[in-house]
Amino acid sequence: MSLENFTFTREQLEQYIQQLPDEVLLMSHPLVESLARQFRHVADIAELYTTALKSGVVDFSQKRDDRAMQHNPTQLRQHFLTQRAWVAGQITAVPREAWTTAIIAFPDMDALTPAQIVGILAQHEALHLGIIWTVARLLGHKVADPY
Repeated sequence: MSLENFTFTREQLEQYIQQLPDEVLLMSHPLVESLARQFRHVADIAELYTTALKSGVVDFSQKRDDRAMQHNPTQLRQHFLTQRAWVAGQITAVPREAWTTAIIAFPDMDALTPAQIVGILAQHEALHLGIIWTVARLLGHKVADPY
């Protein structure tokens, strides 16, 4: 997994957050929280994993949890659409020789390499891309197929 994998999936998510009207972003389905909350969660986890590339630790106790943003579609879109450049900058700042060095640890797990962390980030975004697509369809809003 690489920056390209993250970028590919994030671009799809960015298309969705721009396509979905505010009222659809704020709607919930009985089985899933609002789409705005999904996007906010994706952004929070991206920030968490990306910060770990520099700090050396994935620390969920430090996860930003700005729930107010999920109720403000304009603020959420702005944050989400500007975050990709920041994440890309953090990923490209990891020295080439560090990509295979196990330095990042989850509590109660073996250390992971930066390459593995970026892979987990890309997988997480792809998972939520599918959830967002499905929930948008369940809410009656047709969005483009992700792939």
